Amino acid sequence: MNHLDAASIRRALIANFFSKSINMHMDAVDPVKMSNRLNHHGYIALEETGSFIAKELPFYTINLA
Repeated sequence: MNHLDAASIRRALIANFFSKSINMHMDAVDPVKMSNRLNHHGYIALEETGSFIAKELPFYTINLA
């Protein structure tokens, strides 16, 4: 099971950490942009892993609003 909100929060924390630690260089890290990229790659990894592990099983996403 993967909780997408928890993963997104953790990725935002990681992006903020690196933006504060690395922004002394010329190419500053934008925490929002980095967080979005981390989320994008995380979703791709989830899709790939889920399709590999489940093979022929259905893959469901549940949104509770």
